[in-house]
Amino acid sequence: MRKFLHSSKTRHLSNLFALAIILSVITGCGFNNRVNPSFNTSYDDAKQELADMSEKPVVLKRPVVVLGGWGDPGFVPASIAKRMQLATGDQRVIAINYFGTGGFDESARKTIKAVEKNFPSEDPNETVEVDVIGFSMGGLVARYAAIPTHETGEKAFRKRLNVRNLYTIGTPHKGAAMAWTAWWDPSARAMIPGGDFIVRLNRDFKENDRYDVVAYTRLQDMIVGEENAAPEGVDLWWVDNRPFQTAHGNSGTDRRFLADIAKRLRGEPPLAIGDPAPFPWEVSPVLPEGTTPPTTVLVKKPESISSEPQVAAEYNASPAPQSDSGG
Repeated sequence: MRKFLHSSKTRHLSNLFALAIILSVITGCGFNNRVNPSFNTSYDDAKQELADMSEKPVVLKRPVVVLGGWGDPGFVPASIAKRMQLATGDQRVIAINYFGTGGFDESARKTIKAVEKNFPSEDPNETVEVDVIGFSMGGLVARYAAIPTHETGEKAFRKRLNVRNLYTIGTPHKGAAMAWTAWWDPSARAMIPGGDFIVRLNRDFKENDRYDVVAYTRLQDMIVGEENAAPEGVDLWWVDNRPFQTAHGNSGTDRRFLADIAKRLRGEPPLAIGDPAPFPWEVSPVLPEGTTPPTTVLVKKPESISSEPQVAAEYNASPAPQSDSGG
């Protein structure tokens, strides 16, 4: 009987351990404590920085607009907006979510409508100048809304979002690695890497100096992919994921990012300084003196073997026709 109970207990513990491993892989839970030498601020220190800033209010140079991510009913942007209000003392901070919107055209119009309502502009073509904090898809909405409609091909005119500084957290600037899993949604389809929307958005960024970008990401972000979290040529500030948190979903409320953004909004020296460090896996290991590094042989992929089929994404991402929605 004791042997049976011991065996049963062992199997139970093994199952729990296996489940923990599976969950850590799915959610991107971090167990390694990898420190970014150019963003060496602990979570607790960042919380204290935010608390200290709340004791010294400042008047910001311009209003702040916080844009939420895909499928978020508003929890993350509301939390970020509240934190920025506390850290600056300036109440000119609004939050916008895109829950239930039918594509980037509709999301852009919703953004302009909210900005115009809270900070009216007399300019017929663009909003007042604002700073934007974009979580995940929100960063792409800001970039799209910053382009005039005659260049995006939108059917209905809207004002251009006049962005001065764009701070993005986990934004799929080069596309989201897992966007294909929500193929029925026009916004998700538009975020597929290599799709028309992403390509044209990045071409506009390269050709036009419309705004400045500061990009942040957590390691182990399998939803977007860390390497996709900044446009080409833009510095990317990374931190390790926190244990037992989702690397992507919880990055929007990461105090390290928010404290750094608040510092920049206030016109103070940021917490992330110097040249951005490469990802940990991009750093060559230091070998003992006299050790010869292993030789790597690169084998060219035969041209006869085709790569995975590419799924076309929409640029003018209005709701897809019924035949494209999967029924």
